[in-house]
Amino acid sequence: MIGGIGAPPLADTVAVTIADTSAPPTVVGVSVSPGSANLQPGAVQAFTATAHWSTGGTTALTATWSATGGTITQGGSYTAGPTGGTFRVIGSGSGHADTAVVVIADTTTPVTVTSVTVAPDSVFLQPGAGQAFSATAHWSDGHTSALSAAWTATGGSITQGGLFTAGPTGGLYRVIASGSGHADTSIVAIADTTTPPVGGTVLFSEGFDDASIAGRGWYDNTTPAIAASGTHAGAGALQMAFTQGSATAVHGGSLRHKFTGTDRVFLRYWVKYSSNWVGSGVSYHPHEFHFTTNADGDWISPSATHLTTYVGTASRVAAGGRGCRCRTRSTSTPRTSTRTSPTSPRPAPRRAATATATATPPAATSRAASGATRRSSPPPSPAGRPPPRTSGTRWRSTSR
Repeated sequence: MIGGIGAPPLADTVAVTIADTSAPPTVVGVSVSPGSANLQPGAVQAFTATAHWSTGGTTALTATWSATGGTITQGGSYTAGPTGGTFRVIGSGSGHADTAVVVIADTTTPVTVTSVTVAPDSVFLQPGAGQAFSATAHWSDGHTSALSAAWTATGGSITQGGLFTAGPTGGLYRVIASGSGHADTSIVAIADTTTPPVGGTVLFSEGFDDASIAGRGWYDNTTPAIAASGTHAGAGALQMAFTQGSATAVHGGSLRHKFTGTDRVFLRYWVKYSSNWVGSGVSYHPHEFHFTTNADGDWISPSATHLTTYVGTASRVAAGGRGCRCRTRSTSTPRTSTRTSPTSPRPAPRRAATATATATPPAATSRAASGATRRSSPPPSPAGRPPPRTSGTRWRSTSR
């Protein structure tokens, strides 16, 4: 008691629980360990059983064992049978039981190779440079293994150990690994280190030293951003910057320029990518240059022109690698050469370029040099002229 003179007394209570020893502890459950097992035919797996008591404790249980798919001793040693499938091991005792799942591999159906992959899946090389490739077999049971593939290649030579040596000619080539009835292809971009053809005529050259490009024959987008820093030569460079996730440059999309028709063209340009450039993530763009034809109008969409020849950033560039992709769709195919500086992906490539071609114009030939970035709306048209016709993805060009 705690209190004082004239103060009421204070009190507290403590609860005491006395165990009821008249009710003996009982087994309330049984568990089997391991709860599952994957076995080959004939393999052995030991199982154990544990009793769980009403007092909260556990003890080892001398269980009664039964099983399917194989045999089990009363000591819990299971031997897998010859037939693949999913089976059970059951441990029981004290009125309770538990079941473990046993998966026996099916060896009657042979495991086969379902596909082959090549690594790296793309690479950019200088002429004469080497690159080691490897092949992996993917099996029907889910596992993978190294594959001793048969190797073939274009644009260079490859050993049967997968060592590719780039040839002297720039372009887009393939390395193919085949084996067990399957094959996979890696893309190899070899840098074009050639010079313009002797006797070629300079159709136009643009350094983007200032923003007065309309007076130099450019149209469609005549207010692009011209950067004074990060230039290759001269006072400026065209800068195409994209906000994250955007398909249109901040300062507009395509720039177009006409030149005298020709049946072959040599394109040379310098391009620099910011460190956070990530590209579009698809295999067919962004286009950096797009050549159209004078068989179509001045405002034809590149996706609708009769001639589709373009130079674009490679969509599958190996870590640390760089590349470009050239693609042509035409009955009259111009021969196009490209030179690229190391590329990365998104948001602000800066460029300056020179285009050179032999002056042998056919009836329907290349009209405009352009590079394209995807946009979701057609390019602006002059008054009285409808927007260009498009099919599928719409494009606008960003070029020199």
